[in-house]
Parts: sequence; C-alpha cells; structure tokens
Amino acid sequence: MKDQFDLVFDKKDIKVIYQPGIEEFASDLGGKIQSIQRVSRVEWEIGGWTVRSSYDGEMALRTGLRQIHPESRTYMTEFRTVLAPVGPLVYFKTREEALEKEVEFFEQLRLLVPGGSHGNKEG
Repeated sequence: MKDQFDLVFDKKDIKVIYQPGIEEFASDLGGKIQSIQRVSRVEWEIGGWTVRSSYDGEMALRTGLRQIHPESRTYMTEFRTVLAPVGPLVYFKTREEALEKEVEFFEQLRLLVPGGSHGNKEG
C-alpha cells in the first residue's frame, strides 16, 4: 500500500485519484470505495504515450499556442500543453511521464465526466 494519498473532500464525497492500495486504505479507515469513475486514458499510440478523456476521445492533451504581448511592441508565441479537441497531440516518451501530466490535468479532465462538475462545464 502507498504511504500517502491525496484526498479531496466534497460536500458528500471524498475524491481521490485511483491508485493501487486505495481499497485497503479505505478498509483500514472502516469504509469502502463506493464507485470509481475513469476520467482519462493513458495509452500508447503511434508516436508515444497520450492522455485522452475517457468520455470524449477527441479531448486530449495537445500542443496549443499562446500569444504573449509584453509591454514592448513585440509579440511572442509560446507552445504549451492544453486539454483541447483539436491540435497536435502531445506524445510522451514514457507511460510515467504521461501519468504525471494526467494528474496535472485531472481537474480539467474530471469536468468532462457526466456529473463531474455538477452540471457546470466551465473551468
């Protein structure tokens, strides 16, 4: 079992990113896991590991552009990872790298789960 779990307390639920040992952890506290909702998939695709929403396969971690306008009159473009339905997919060399980025985007991915944001899809 893991030494540490990150828990999010909602009005009536405790939410946690699934990881091996969570059932034993809940049992040790005198509880049990009521339900599991998969919010994303980390899978191998040609090119590397990708992260996609489980509920909308087009929503994936992709490369996005952001225009930066500093105080000067020059514009700069910055590449960054975004959760979006279009754009070049972000490919990770290892599954572990993809899983780390999946955790970083967990809350945005959770909003795509039916009922994941209590009807509010704004993020």
